[in-house]
Amino acid sequence: MRHFSTNPNLMKVSVIGSAGKVGQALSLMLKQSPLIDELCVHDVKPTSGFATELEHIDTHCKVTAYTGKDMVENALQDSKVVVILAAGDETDVLPFDRMWSVNANIVKEVVSLIVKNCPRAFLVIGTNPINSLVPMACEVLKKIWLL
Repeated sequence: MRHFSTNPNLMKVSVIGSAGKVGQALSLMLKQSPLIDELCVHDVKPTSGFATELEHIDTHCKVTAYTGKDMVENALQDSKVVVILAAGDETDVLPFDRMWSVNANIVKEVVSLIVKNCPRAFLVIGTNPINSLVPMACEVLKKIWLL
């Protein structure tokens, strides 16, 4: 059975940072899940070709591509699960402090948009340094919700 956007049981998953190595592999696995009705792939790099390739996999999951910083909110709208894999360019080779400063700003920005567009979404963070970004995201959520 195909679910449409008017159905409250629609399982929409958004992968923010899907054009990277981990994002592409994860999106491929999510596309094959029978539990997901819509998969939104977003990155600042083009994702339409990747989304088209995913659409060729014969499952009931619909794939939607979003590209650019201004399209994050559209990708997040009504998502039940949000996976943040977004990171700055070449941050995997930077020292810890520089990696933190770049990626923390990205995660903070996305987390604040999650509160605005899908406040009940389950949040998954896979951006390095994970052991520092998860507590930071938690504090951002507390600060926004207590306002």
